[in-house]
Amino acid sequence: MPSFHDPLRLFLFANNQIGDPWKKRTWHLSDSRAYRQYEAEDKRLFGNVFQKKDQDLAKLKLLSNSSKNEEFRFIDGILCRKNFDPDGKLWLPVIPKHLRADILRHFHDAPTAGHLGFAKTYDRIRKRFYWPGMYRNVVRYVMHCRECQRRKSVPQRPPGRLVPIPPAIAPFHRIGIDLLGRFPKSVHGNKWIIVCTDYSTRYAITKALPTAEVDEIAKFLLEEIVLRHGAPRVIITDRGAVFRSRLVFLSRRLV
Repeated sequence: MPSFHDPLRLFLFANNQIGDPWKKRTWHLSDSRAYRQYEAEDKRLFGNVFQKKDQDLAKLKLLSNSSKNEEFRFIDGILCRKNFDPDGKLWLPVIPKHLRADILRHFHDAPTAGHLGFAKTYDRIRKRFYWPGMYRNVVRYVMHCRECQRRKSVPQRPPGRLVPIPPAIAPFHRIGIDLLGRFPKSVHGNKWIIVCTDYSTRYAITKALPTAEVDEIAKFLLEEIVLRHGAPRVIITDRGAVFRSRLVFLSRRLV
């Protein structure tokens, strides 16, 4: 009896890429030679027809012919890539472009797939197949799945209601503070930029900081804002962790 344990053969059969062995051929249950011949025909079809349609795989085929190459190899006429996962198969078939969308649908949209998230969908595919850019393709496919967007709840708090900000009474009565970074380390050892904007005049004050610690932000507020323009009555932030910590207490102590 034919066995469809090979994931490549199972996928091709499920998506009508190869024929139904029960309709195309008939044999006795003990006649394994006929089945092996039929399976060999399917492998030749995949390697000589499906993989040849993808021009991008030509470079990998040339690489597989190199004597120094140990990552790609032809097995039964099919271009395969070595699997470095010790728990998986040793060689994985390289999937051409025109079959990748079918594989994504098969392992994400099918009733037996269950519309799983990215991590589980990617894990199921990478254990069976390989193609360049698989990680990026799975991320994009799962993120743009309409069924998932329609049925699954967002794993985060719903956005808050927008509240209009009343006009400022005077310059530096109400200011906004934000942190930008982390950036590559400068010649002066700075990695962050703090920005303060006055809501009345739209005047902006910026300064480079070595760290995003509370002490650095409090020092900036004291030296650049309070001592030059007076203490603000309202400070608006994005409620980042650094702004919700000891910043207010430390600012009062410095003043």
